[in-house]
Amino acid sequence: MLTAAHNVRDRAGHEPDAVHVVPARDERSHPFGRFGTIGIRTHPEWLKHRVNGFEAMRDHLQGEIEEESSDHPLMRLFRLPTRVMDALAGQAWGSAIALARAAGYDSENDLTNIVFYFRHPEAAGRKIQRHETDLTRSWLEIRDTIVRPALRAAPATGAPAHGKISAAGLAWYGPGTATPELMAFMRAVFERHMATSKGSFVDSLPGDTLGRVDKMRLRADAAEAAQRMLDAARAALAAAGLAGRTRIGLTSAYRSAWRQFEIWQGKDGKGKRGFPYYYAESAADRRATGDPHGPQSVEILTKLMRKYIAAPGYSNHQDGLAVDLGTGSGPSGGLRRIKRTDWFHRWLSDNAATYHFEPYPAEAWHWVYRGSANQLSEDEFEGDEGEGRLF
Repeated sequence: MLTAAHNVRDRAGHEPDAVHVVPARDERSHPFGRFGTIGIRTHPEWLKHRVNGFEAMRDHLQGEIEEESSDHPLMRLFRLPTRVMDALAGQAWGSAIALARAAGYDSENDLTNIVFYFRHPEAAGRKIQRHETDLTRSWLEIRDTIVRPALRAAPATGAPAHGKISAAGLAWYGPGTATPELMAFMRAVFERHMATSKGSFVDSLPGDTLGRVDKMRLRADAAEAAQRMLDAARAALAAAGLAGRTRIGLTSAYRSAWRQFEIWQGKDGKGKRGFPYYYAESAADRRATGDPHGPQSVEILTKLMRKYIAAPGYSNHQDGLAVDLGTGSGPSGGLRRIKRTDWFHRWLSDNAATYHFEPYPAEAWHWVYRGSANQLSEDEFEGDEGEGRLF
């Protein structure tokens, strides 16, 4: 078994600078066991979109990573959108690297491991032995011939005024084909929504500032408090004799500004969420102005959307402090968002303040961590999510 005293060396006999032997938190998930691993750390720093030709990334990104699933052993180590797995399966290594970077895996080691474990699923989740020199050689070849060239060819990144979100990246996900007039109207509504949003733009958070709550993520201090709150609620649920009949948990937590951009466009809703939905909902009011795509119509649709969906970068979920809480029946299955009549909501009303969470009055399921330095006003909740409209 390789240990910190037996680091991988490249063909020249030197220890490669990109291979970091780091303490493993779970030896089952690291190829070098409890002594370390080849760069298995995952520090997602969400890629800066919309710069120097990176616009095409919007067409590749899939839904929220936490909702993705796959039977491939690689997915036990990295939470990847299905587009990454598709690119890997097609041996489109450059595309796989670009898509993985867009999903937040931007380090050389992470990207090398993604390709390595896809090629060698038998190595995922177990120790690599000293005598398995072929696997060591394969890792180095992937790094040197696939990952490093892809990173050298990647576009430079920058930080425009509203982070990385631009109206130029909008796409139509509603029924039929969008006309140039419709796309111009969509861009006008988006720009107006961004310009009139309250508060400061919050970009995607660095991965090392986030913590886990069940299978979702929040800012580290909020994650710790939320996990304690859930543990206490589940203990109370069991004490009430409801264990096995009622389940509780999170339905949404942290999401990136880019993910919010997809939600705003209605990417996952098949025309039943986001812009296409509210475009249809506002049709009569817009026609009544005499110009369904004119300036008055821009104001009408912007005002409507602000009631139910936040502009990218302005959702409570993007600062890592907000959670949507859910409940379900039976021992397994999905969760729906809680209602005020649910046991969980009544428990939260009595106990959530102990863990520094406060409710958003308009949405029974939406609670925000305030801590001692995170006092929030109701203005900061405006337009985050609407009743029954947005998951």
